[in-house]
Amino acid sequence: LPALDFNKTGTFSLGYKTLVSNTTGGDGGNLSSNIQTNADAQINVKYYYSAASTPEPLSMVLLGSGLIAVGLISKVKRRA
Repeated sequence: LPALDFNKTGTFSLGYKTLVSNTTGGDGGNLSSNIQTNADAQINVKYYYSAASTPEPLSMVLLGSGLIAVGLISKVKRRA
């Protein structure tokens, strides 16, 4: 099986623009108001992801067997 690479890097952007406009007129044309609001925003995100390595079961069996062997050898040497 090919090795899977879970170490990834990437970027993405989120953005929006808004325009709000309000025009008001008074009675008889005495009052006139025009209000506009513009808003822009953008977020740039850069991420790094790396998965922790997990030991394979066979490696753990070999490590455990080695520790047991070392323990048994030291026990036999103590008796002799």
